[in-house]
Amino acid sequence: MGRAGRLLEHPGDPDLSEGEQKELAVLLAQHCLASTFTSLLSSITSTYPSIIAEEMPDKSSSLLIYYTGLVVAPGRPLPDILRHQFLHTLHDGVRTFLTSHPVTVERVPREEVVRLVAGLRTLLLKAVLLSAEFTPRDLAGLMAAYLPTLPLGAANRRQWRDWLDQLHLSPEQEEEPGVAALLATISRNNEAMGRYFTAQLRMLAKVRSPEMVERNTDWVVAIWSTIEPKLRQVVGVARLLVAPTHPHHHLSGHHSPKARLLATRLGAEAGEEELEDFWDYVTDLRVSTDFWRSARVEEVLQGSS
Repeated sequence: MGRAGRLLEHPGDPDLSEGEQKELAVLLAQHCLASTFTSLLSSITSTYPSIIAEEMPDKSSSLLIYYTGLVVAPGRPLPDILRHQFLHTLHDGVRTFLTSHPVTVERVPREEVVRLVAGLRTLLLKAVLLSAEFTPRDLAGLMAAYLPTLPLGAANRRQWRDWLDQLHLSPEQEEEPGVAALLATISRNNEAMGRYFTAQLRMLAKVRSPEMVERNTDWVVAIWSTIEPKLRQVVGVARLLVAPTHPHHHLSGHHSPKARLLATRLGAEAGEEELEDFWDYVTDLRVSTDFWRSARVEEVLQGSS
C-alpha cells in the first residue's frame, strides 16, 4: 500500500469494485480537465488509458484539453510536434471540437481559428514529408485534402466544406464581403504552402537527410510558436464546457452510503495534491478488495474456520 493510502486508511474502509474505481476515475479526471491538474490526470490515465476517449461526458472537449496538455507540458513541445501520429490526433481533436462547438467562433476570432487550423495542417504535412513511412503520393493526397484554393467548385467543395464547418459558415455566405475576404486569405495561404511542399518534394532525399534535422526542427518550432497561443485560446473555451465537478461535493451528496463514506476521506476544497492522495487511497482499496476476494485467500480462510 502506498504512503498516501496508508495515511487515509481507516478500520471501516469499504470494499471497492473495479466498476466503482472507474466511476471515481471518471469523476476525478473530469475535475482534472477543468482544473488543469496534469499530474493527477497522468496517474489516472496510466491506470485507465482510454478513459478520456471513451468515458468523458463531453469527449471532444476532453480530448482536446488532454492532448493539448501533453504538448504544452514542461519539457515539450518536442518531440511531439515532429511526430505525425501525435499531430494527426491533435489536428483531428481540434477539428472535431471546432465543428461541434459553435461557441468557439463567438469567443475566438475566426481569423485566429484560421491561423490555428492552417498552422496545424502545415505541421502535419511537414511531419509526413519528413517521415520515411510516407511516399510523395501520400503527401500529395494530404495536400489535396488540406490545401484547397479558390475558386470553390465541384472538385474542391468537400475540402472547402471542411473549412467552412470548422468556422461555422455556410456555402451560401461565401459571397459576403467578410467571408469572401476570409476565404481568400485561406486560399492564399494554402497556395503558398502548396508551392512550398511541392518544392520540398522535388528534393526529398536532401530534406530527409541527417544534416537537415536541425534546420527542419527549427522550422517546425518556429511554426509551433505562432499557433500555440491560438491553441490555448481554443482550449480555454473547451475548459469552460467541462464543468468542474469537485469529487467531494459529488460524493457527499450521493445516494450511496459507500460514496458518502469516501467523501469523508476528502476535504471539501481539496486541491491537486490532496486529490492525488485520495486517488492513491482509492487504488489501494481496489488492490485490497481484489486480495481479500481472491479464490486462494477465500480458500485459506475457509480452511482455517
